[in-house]
Amino acid sequence: MKKTFSMKYKSVWEISDSKSEHQSFNTWIRHNQDTNIGKLEDDLIGVRGLIGGINNDLLFITYSPKNIKVIDLKTMKPLTGIKNNIIPIFGIDYHCLVPLTMNNEKLINHFILFCRNTGSLIKYDEQNKTFHYQKLPICPGLNNSYSFVHLYDFIFSFGGFNSKFERIKNVYKYSMKEKTWNECKFTLPMEISDSFAILSGNDKNVHVIGGKNAKGKRQEMHVSVNVEQLFEKSEFLKMAKMYEKEMNRMKLERPYIIPFEKARMIEDEKKNKYENTNTKIGKQIERIG
Repeated sequence: MKKTFSMKYKSVWEISDSKSEHQSFNTWIRHNQDTNIGKLEDDLIGVRGLIGGINNDLLFITYSPKNIKVIDLKTMKPLTGIKNNIIPIFGIDYHCLVPLTMNNEKLINHFILFCRNTGSLIKYDEQNKTFHYQKLPICPGLNNSYSFVHLYDFIFSFGGFNSKFERIKNVYKYSMKEKTWNECKFTLPMEISDSFAILSGNDKNVHVIGGKNAKGKRQEMHVSVNVEQLFEKSEFLKMAKMYEKEMNRMKLERPYIIPFEKARMIEDEKKNKYENTNTKIGKQIERIG
């Protein structure tokens, strides 16, 4: 029997001392049977999920053998009438699923999936409830069971199994803009599979946690990778130029008078985000140089 749990998360450093707030956050809530995700016959081992939708209220889950399901987060029930919801990839599990980004901004309802010898760009037409797929190049050195993060329009993979089903310590990166794979000069200190990777809040480090070592035993080492080690200086220079170009475009397109305060705040927030990102990249270039 499948069970579904959800949690309203909030950092422990931001929660007040009131008992009611402690109870409303960071507690796993079990859903009733009507809102459980997945049927009894569904194989959810190695499942992946992402939040999407125009209103950020849809959960997209991909699971074996080649299924994609859309859950309405308001009701916790799957949407009906979805067309073309069979992924043209057979046997997906423990795969890579990330949002497609452009200039480090997520494109609504666009996702990238890699598993074994197949890659796919998944697009969801929310109005017509239809999926569309586009083939993407794969990394010959990768199979599955690797951890991954995405940053600055790149996907980074850590460890996993190669085509010979051997655990590796290599790090690969995929450029969403150029649709190319490259091996990073940096490697992990050990062979690893089935780990989990997450970016730090300031995007300066990737933490690779858990998994199995070369002998298939539990991996106990926590690896912290500096993001600067994953990029070439030329890539940082490209990104800096890209963000500078985007900032200039925004300055030219911005009207002299913005009638609504909310619109002005959104515009300023977006501009500050690009400026902060460009400053961050500039500092990283200086350190590498």
